[in-house]
Amino acid sequence: MCLIAFSFQYPINYHLIVAANRDEFFNRKTAPANYWEEDTRIWGGKDLEGGGTWMGVREDGRFAFLTNYRNLHLVPISNPISRGQLVREFLISELEPKDYIQSKKEFSGRYEGFNLVVGDLNTALYWNNKLDLLHELQKGIYTISNGTLLDNWYKTDIIKDDFQAFLDRGNIGDREAIFQMLKNGTRAPKSKLPDTGIGEEKEWALSSPFIELPGYGTRSSTYVALKMDNTQESRKVAPIVLEERVWV
Repeated sequence: MCLIAFSFQYPINYHLIVAANRDEFFNRKTAPANYWEEDTRIWGGKDLEGGGTWMGVREDGRFAFLTNYRNLHLVPISNPISRGQLVREFLISELEPKDYIQSKKEFSGRYEGFNLVVGDLNTALYWNNKLDLLHELQKGIYTISNGTLLDNWYKTDIIKDDFQAFLDRGNIGDREAIFQMLKNGTRAPKSKLPDTGIGEEKEWALSSPFIELPGYGTRSSTYVALKMDNTQESRKVAPIVLEERVWV
């Protein structure tokens, strides 16, 4: 994923709502989102080259997703582990979110830069391995692209405003509105570009929420909405929307 807008425990009675674009090379082998054969509780796509995934949710409310952290000022590492394995391994594990991240801390230097969000019914955590940022997320709305969770990029700012407006309207099942929002191809003014080390023209080409370039761009968009189903006996989630649309 390269752009994610999500809400955790917001609005009231919702556990998780995610609207996201996956930007990737068109020739990278991918399986579309579905329930996994290895664990039928999990729904998500699959990276058939790295063996992991960029995003997934589990029927008990467990979830994980990531974006690449783009900073070419950093020295690349040799033979990195696929970052998508972090999402896959959390989804199939039973570790608490904090325990899972702690179990990966000593190996953080074996991955290229990432922004990882993991959570369950009670807790959501954000982790950036290159800057060693670790935050417990409170109830609310968040956006991440290829900077950190704390960075205000043009694309994250406009998507956050649109996502907030969508949630305020209260029609969570309106998937067409979400996919229209995610197909915004407006590029940032050059005065508002980040500096990730790729040069101004590439920064500008990648500055829109939806990217269309030769051989690379937004391959799919995903919308997930999980509602809380509280009873006296248990706390469960009910999927309102689980949908991926593949563009390339």
